[in-house]
Amino acid sequence: MPREGQTATIQGGSLRDVGRDVLAIARDGMNARGLEEALFLDPLDVILATGETQADRWLQRFDKIWHGDARMMLREAAI
Repeated sequence: MPREGQTATIQGGSLRDVGRDVLAIARDGMNARGLEEALFLDPLDVILATGETQADRWLQRFDKIWHGDARMMLREAAI
């Protein structure tokens, strides 16, 4: 199942479908609170839409841009 990622199936549906349902529930709850915090879910929407995680993006950068230098990832991930 880990190799299948978002395409893994759970009770006949994809993990991506479950994720979309969970995000919709979370967004509705956050919007009901009126604190304008639902924007924090936007990165998860992108992951579900593209199928690409932050780890996928970092792996691509690690190979192609950073030429195997993991320190670059730590710099980019620093807050």
